[in-house]
Amino acid sequence: MNSVFINQTWLKIVLTSGVNITGATGHDIYYRTPAGAVGHWPANVEDEASGILSYTLPAGTSPLLTKGKWKFWNWVEMPDGRIARGETYEVEIFSDQL
Repeated sequence: MNSVFINQTWLKIVLTSGVNITGATGHDIYYRTPAGAVGHWPANVEDEASGILSYTLPAGTSPLLTKGKWKFWNWVEMPDGRIARGETYEVEIFSDQL
């Protein structure tokens, strides 16, 4: 990811679980704020065979309200109850332009 700023809305987060998620019954992108709060957004499936998920920040209202290090990872649940969690990515959110 390039530089990301507080209140940014022109951003698509793309993550991979590294496994085939064809038929998955649930898929989200999780985040941890710099203060430690954890939440998640519903993910779009970009590529089932490669386990690639995405979330596009909503126009007009950004959830990125705190500067600091945010963490993002994906979560997938398969019909048989297996859960896959992708690698965690750490992104610095800046208060204003560099």
